[in-house]
Amino acid sequence: MDPWNKMGEDERGITNNEVRTNFNNIPPVQDFFGKCTLRFLGKIVRTNDRKIQKKMLNAWILASRKSGMPQKTLRHSFKTTIKIALPDVIISKDAPLKEWAPIARNEDKWEAVID
Repeated sequence: MDPWNKMGEDERGITNNEVRTNFNNIPPVQDFFGKCTLRFLGKIVRTNDRKIQKKMLNAWILASRKSGMPQKTLRHSFKTTIKIALPDVIISKDAPLKEWAPIARNEDKWEAVID
């Protein structure tokens, strides 16, 4: 039986750590998505101020979401990723631009944060 198919996973109880070990200790997928998110945010911060992406980066609606709607938005994902990457820099719970954008404007410093 193929140990990587779904049936093998159910029978043997293969864990994520075991799979990562078998593939030369690859990092968890959350790390990959976090790095992609940080690169994306860094590029947006460094773009021209007139670009719509940069304008939208700080245009959040802070009202609570209606019942039945997804409670986690893109803003929440950005905030969580930034707080994990910059725990010593981010002071407030909302991770406002003024706390992390100065670092992101310097591409070398931002790449050091990502790696």
